[in-house]
Amino acid sequence: MWIDIHAHLFDKSDNELTECLENAINANVSCIINAAVSIETAQIVISQCRRGTALYGAVGISPFDVRNLNNFWISELRTLLTDQFIIGVGEIGLDDSNPIYPSLKKQIPVLEQQLDIALNLNLPVIIHSRGAEFKVLDLCKNHGIQKAIFHCFTGSEDALIKIIDSGYYVSYSGILTFKNNTIEHLAKNTPLDRLFIETDSPYLSPHPKRGKTNEPANVVYVGQKIAEIKNISCKKLVNILRNNFSEIFNLHLSN
Repeated sequence: MWIDIHAHLFDKSDNELTECLENAINANVSCIINAAVSIETAQIVISQCRRGTALYGAVGISPFDVRNLNNFWISELRTLLTDQFIIGVGEIGLDDSNPIYPSLKKQIPVLEQQLDIALNLNLPVIIHSRGAEFKVLDLCKNHGIQKAIFHCFTGSEDALIKIIDSGYYVSYSGILTFKNNTIEHLAKNTPLDRLFIETDSPYLSPHPKRGKTNEPANVVYVGQKIAEIKNISCKKLVNILRNNFSEIFNLHLSN
């Protein structure tokens, strides 16, 4: 049974969520981490996770959402992170690749405060690091973070090496299945015990679903591509991914 380590489901209606989860189960996806990007979406994520089937949650303030935080956001986030269905802080991080994002001057303090919260609560962090892998890596290490996943990884070979050497994990999305992708060598060089896969739903639909809204059921295509690159069976990869999940989240999946 596959694991989608990163999806955004908070925009879905109850009926859409039900269909999405049914599709996932039918595709042998048994676990999905539903990631928030703000206080508001965190509340939705928790409500969705309480429905049970296959869902865990991660809550945090994304780089894009650091604008207009109220004076109580830190205490609000800490409270949300104590919910029984929340297993990580995320997505959080930095983005220095897109001018529509707030400045790094605004992003960095919010990230640092969330890293301190994660350390205090002993929770893994799920990292957005586009264009800023080395900066985020340094901040994680400086704040004493022991467990981190650099999600939807598209960084450099040097960044990958430093992330792995720091004891952290990377996750690959549907980008890996694109015909002209430039990251296949990164996946090939990622140790299996530091690897995850994801959809980043509703974005980045993998081949052969490109052009359609992405959903957790499609993580199977990413898994099949990884298995091909690594020259191992899908069954072996599933077991490795489940072991990695148990290691970083201290949770054992029952099926």
